[in-house]
Amino acid sequence: MPAGSGRDFPERQMKWKVETKYSYGWDDAGWKVEEDRPLVFDSEEAANKAIDEFVKDVKEAVRLGLMDTEVDRSIYRAVPVKEAL
Repeated sequence: MPAGSGRDFPERQMKWKVETKYSYGWDDAGWKVEEDRPLVFDSEEAANKAIDEFVKDVKEAVRLGLMDTEVDRSIYRAVPVKEAL
């Protein structure tokens, strides 16, 4: 609708998700809320904070001997969600 028509709608808030780098390139990291629902964030900052917390948790698990390999923060990134969820 044209601006000023009296029916202006707020712009849809952008959502964010986490991708990881695979041998073939960047793709969804597979973080899920439920089996078939991807985990999305309300802001880029929130998605990046979740990545940082994940990397920190993995480092702690390695330190405690619960995991063998650390993850590199550089293989994760926050990206805007393009499709409707």
